[in-house]
Amino acid sequence: MQNKQYGEKLATGGILVALAFIFSYLESLFPVLIPIPGIKLGLANLVTVIALYTIGEKAAFFISILRILLSGFAFSGIFPMIYGLSGGILSFLGMVFLKQKKCCSLYGISMAGGALHNIGQIGIAAIVLKSSSIFTYLGILLPAGVLTGGVIGVIASKVLQSLKGQHNQQKIGILDGTIGLGFVLIGGLVLGGVELAKREGEGVIVYKDASFYQEYPLSQDGVYRLDWGNGNYTILTIQNKTAFISESSCPDLLCVKERAISRTQERIVCLPNRVEVFISTAKEGENGLDAIVE
Repeated sequence: MQNKQYGEKLATGGILVALAFIFSYLESLFPVLIPIPGIKLGLANLVTVIALYTIGEKAAFFISILRILLSGFAFSGIFPMIYGLSGGILSFLGMVFLKQKKCCSLYGISMAGGALHNIGQIGIAAIVLKSSSIFTYLGILLPAGVLTGGVIGVIASKVLQSLKGQHNQQKIGILDGTIGLGFVLIGGLVLGGVELAKREGEGVIVYKDASFYQEYPLSQDGVYRLDWGNGNYTILTIQNKTAFISESSCPDLLCVKERAISRTQERIVCLPNRVEVFISTAKEGENGLDAIVE
């Protein structure tokens, strides 16, 4: 009997891994509506939530990690895989904690998982870039995580209701709303603070591997090819007092899709090439970077 249950769980796990892999592939086909590092539809997280409520925490953790590794090697590459692992692990731990505490429903757990996933990815990106300023992206990533997590929670609830004996219909509780609203408010505060701190820019500064690389005047139009070696490069374009990356060797091209920047606190990040482009208030050389207001 025990071997039969183990076999059923193993078969279910295999099916869920395959589904998660398919969802990851489908997700890679959709264009990113908001070109910000870490933002995704989160389709594959649906499988993680379902596994958490059906075959247990250990199996769900294994499925989540295996899915990220497989999709990383197949579609996204090493660096996105590393960021995905950091976000996936933090998200999973947060969801398990809330589930064990039984303090909120599946909806709140899924929303928290979506927000924590984005926090984990930005956290590891900040470590790689050695730049705390990248946390300003949380102004958009936290509300986006809550939104996608809420949608995943609704879909997961419907799926689990169809599995006989697995899950009863749940209602959104006060704590669920509090969790979602809390993350959204934090994101709003970050976004509002960034907007208030913005100033007119005068220079474009490029960092590579957390070190100063070059600075260009924002008032002078130009196209600059920045070669990083091994065939990797970034083409920075300055036009009409705005700066943007017009071409890059990175696989996801999120940096190319990011909007042009012209004021302080605005930045463009290329995680695969470990490049950060931001605006300074005055022309500062390599020795004057401590004076930059970020």
